Amino acid sequence: MLVRDRMSRKIVAVTAPDAVGQAQGLMRRHAVRHLPVLRQARLIGILSDRDLRNVDPKKPVQDVMTLGPVAISPDASVDEAACVMQAHKISSLPVVENGRVVGLLTTTDVLRAFVDLSGAAEPTTRIIVTGGSGRGAEDRVRRIVHGCRGELKWIHRHGRQLHLRLKSHRIDDVIPALEAAGFNVTAVVESRSGKPAAPSKPQPSVAGRSQRPSDRRR
Repeated sequence: MLVRDRMSRKIVAVTAPDAVGQAQGLMRRHAVRHLPVLRQARLIGILSDRDLRNVDPKKPVQDVMTLGPVAISPDASVDEAACVMQAHKISSLPVVENGRVVGLLTTTDVLRAFVDLSGAAEPTTRIIVTGGSGRGAEDRVRRIVHGCRGELKWIHRHGRQLHLRLKSHRIDDVIPALEAAGFNVTAVVESRSGKPAAPSKPQPSVAGRSQRPSDRRR
């Protein structure tokens, strides 16, 4: 996913000679926290709401703005933009193309993009498996989910566990297929409309042992 797909194209900006009070009014009116500072449509600085705290409203923007702000191309990926924000400890990136500001990307835009990419905003199922040690475990999981006509949103390894989020109308086919391939399914959590449900507590079986996800189908 590219920055141009997620950036705000509505550019609310100020110039260096503008008064701080004018910038504060623009932020309130447009509900934004960052303003690019432009000179003939070219970026020369950036202004955040924190820069304006306890500042004389008559003071010019050029006295409080950040010069030479970090910017990004609209053709950069969203995850690259996230890395830039993290590295520079900033929450907004002006988007510059051919020397001109064409948009603004904020941490809120990035988070929304990641939520969409992860599938967390739609009905999905999160599964945790173990026993998939060795190279190629992730590829085996992908093939299994695909074979059950599911859509794998993401897969992540954490130690000996594989965490996966998938979308499938046949989740009861996915779990036994994973187990048949040598994986141990330790947790299954369904999420509906972006609101995760708490995992159901294991129910004791007749023999008194805890019920595994696969036992629910027997």
